[in-house]
Formats: sequence, C-alpha cells, structure tokens
Amino acid sequence: MSAVKARTAPSPRRAADELSRCAVTLVMREPFFGHLLGGIARQVTDGTPTLAVEARQGRIRLLVNAEFFLGLRSHNVRVAAVKHEALHLLFKHVLRMRGRPERVDPHLWNVAADLVVNQFIRAPWKLPESAITLATFPDLGLEPDGTVDAYYGRLVALREAMRKATGEGTKSDGTRGAGESKAGAKPRASSKTSSEGGKGAPGTQTPSKRSASEWADAGVSAPRSAESLDSIADWHSDHGHWSEGDDGLDGTAESIVDGMVARAAERVGPSGWSELPGPLRQLVEAAIERRRPQIDWRRALRMFSNSSRRTRIVSTNRRASRRYGSFPGIRVRRHEKLAVALDTSGSVRDEDLAPFFSEVHGLWRQGADVTVFECDARVQRSYRYEGRVPKAVAGRGGTLFDPVFAALREDRSVLWDGLVYLTDGHAPAPTLKPPCRLLWVLTPDGREGEHLRFGRVVRLPR
Repeated sequence: MSAVKARTAPSPRRAADELSRCAVTLVMREPFFGHLLGGIARQVTDGTPTLAVEARQGRIRLLVNAEFFLGLRSHNVRVAAVKHEALHLLFKHVLRMRGRPERVDPHLWNVAADLVVNQFIRAPWKLPESAITLATFPDLGLEPDGTVDAYYGRLVALREAMRKATGEGTKSDGTRGAGESKAGAKPRASSKTSSEGGKGAPGTQTPSKRSASEWADAGVSAPRSAESLDSIADWHSDHGHWSEGDDGLDGTAESIVDGMVARAAERVGPSGWSELPGPLRQLVEAAIERRRPQIDWRRALRMFSNSSRRTRIVSTNRRASRRYGSFPGIRVRRHEKLAVALDTSGSVRDEDLAPFFSEVHGLWRQGADVTVFECDARVQRSYRYEGRVPKAVAGRGGTLFDPVFAALREDRSVLWDGLVYLTDGHAPAPTLKPPCRLLWVLTPDGREGEHLRFGRVVRLPR
C-alpha cells in the first residue's frame, strides 16, 4: 500500500517542472507576464494549500503546493493560476494592506482582490471553476475594471446587510460578533489562488449556508450575491493578510516591485506591453515613471566631473578615429566615484524611500561608481550599489548629517569625487565639512534652510 502511495503521490519535481513549463508558455504567449514571473523566486512547498505570492524577509516568492497545482485539470488552468499570482504582484496587492485600518476585513479584501485580477485572465487560459469573478455576485452591480477599494466597499455593505438580516455581527458595544474575521493580527503577506470547483483545500471549513431565496426573504437586496458570499470557504481569505510588513520589508518594497515590473517591460520592449488592457498598461507606465529619476543626473554629474581623478576610454560613433579616419572613434570619459548618503531616520516616510532609490539608480545608470551610506544618527551600513534595491534599509532613529561626513573623511584610502545626500532635511546643521563636493537632494516637502551648508540644494518634484 505504501509503495502505491509513493508512486501516486504528487512529486515536487513534477510540480517544479510544470511550473517552469507554465512560465515558458507565458513567455511565448504573453511575454510581459512571462518575464515578470521570471523575476520571482519560486518554491514548491506545503506551506501554502494552493498558490501564493509571498513577501517575506526582503524577497518576493511564488509558493506552489504540488498536490493542488498538479491537481488542476489542464495546463491552461495551471497557466491561469500562475498568471493570477503575477497579476496580484502587478497590482501590488501584496503591499496594499500596509498602513490600512486594523478593522479591514481580510476575507473581504481577498475576495475584492480576486475580483480585480481575474478579469484579466482570458482565453486560452481557463480559470478554476470556483474562481471568484464578477459573475459570482450577479446582482451586486459591480462594474468591470473597478478598483479593489470599490469592490471591497460593496462587499462590506453586502456583509453588513446580511448581518442585519440575521441579527449577527457587530454587537451594540462595538465588539465583533461570532465568525467575524480578526484583522488586527500580523499574519504573513501572501496571496492564494482559489481551488477548483468540487475540490477542497487544506483547512477548508464549510460555513452554514442560506439560499438566495432565504436571503431574499430576509430582506437582503442582492440575495444571489449574498448566497455566493455565504458559501466562500474560510481558507480563501489567506491572501487578505497582505499587511503590515512584519516580514522585514519597508518602503523599499515599492521600489523592488516597480523594478521587477520595469525590468519585465524593458525585456519585452514597448510592443510587448503596450497592447496590454488599459488598466494593466497604466500600471506598467506608472511603475516605469516611478523608476525614472527626477533629476537629470547627466547634467548634475558635471559639478563632480572637474574633480574626478579617474578616466576611462569609451568608443563613440560621434567622433572619427584620428588614426584611421573611420568610426567608431574614442574619447576619454571621467569616471566619478560618488558617495550617496541615504537618510533612513524616522522622519523619512516609507513612501520617500522608493523615489530615493530611483535617484540612486539613475545616478548609477549614468556610469558613476556609487557607494550608498544608510544613516540616521549614525552610519548604519554602507555598500556598493550595483543596480539592485536592497531588501530593506537600516535605521529609523534620529537624524545627524555629520556621521557620513566623518566616515568619508576618516577613510583616506578612497578619494571621493562627490557626495549626494538624499534627505528630508530635518536635522541639525552639520559641524564637519565633507572632503568632496556636496549636493543635497530634498524630498518634495523637505526642510530647506541655511543648515544645509557646504553644498547646493535641489528638491525632488511632487
């Protein structure tokens, strides 16, 4: 008997091979999503009952349950399930619960998120039979291409109407009634794809159900939708737990996801994503724009070029070779070694970190050798920037400018051509002078004044 079970048990290797096959299919048929999926680490695991996009410890991973995945009835259904998770990443649902009120119902948020993404899964891909779509709530008046917030609001109103009709839910003292979800805890950030019709998932619970006619008799105005909401299993609320960043991610998560989207768009080229449906195309355009630096670093680097001590030879078709009179010729380009101080103090908001790293990336793209110093009241760490946003930043204490200046002055083995200080400007005036030219780069609402001495000041646009 055990030998038979061993032969028939789902194989993690088979699941991984099929997952790779789905990724290749997407690259061939929908290149943007194939390349977006290619940037996500994948893991076959029992840690999820279905599929999940997870943000944890600074990494974004696609988790796959072998039994569930191989149990889907066709390759096209598996591709649909994988694209479902890629869409959650594109919409940033894995980050959207961060900073929201504690009383957001994660179960309803999960349903609303699936209503958004499943609209963009079309033939030849086929959703599992029990997937949540607009047709799941036929009399709720949900408009196509709606936002997760709009759908969530309608679902909340429906749930409240159901509770009033049955006398359940919130009590007169404001506490939660039986069966209400807890949203205040700190669960992991993950998303899960619904199971196929007739197939349960680990942890599935069967709620008490009422028919549409019973909901109509109770006075609910959308009885068919109430019946649907009443029948969705509790396990399906897991990706409603995208939330508070207990996984170690902070404001850099926005930049990490934008970078993944921008890289996928760059690999397929404009023709590869410009034909996406309008809402998806707007998300890609917004990610590319957020990754675009707001400062013209080609011009800004000129202020550091005069002091640059290193040069390199580059070929150019704009100048003929003096020796042979042919193209390409050569020219000497200065190679700046720059320090970038990143203010990671508590006064800098998480949403300011993504623009900060966009500027760091733009500076690096111009050919500068960039070393980042993360600093609040002291230098927390330093590292050479090589085109990838770090998993998280260190700091969140008070703010002092002097520690970075002191670090540059003390390391006499390095000759710095310039320092770019990205900050909100909320700190005392520095008492030390940096050993190189300085450019202050302020957040849109940063504090400007005479305390920002020793260098020029520019402000990022809103």
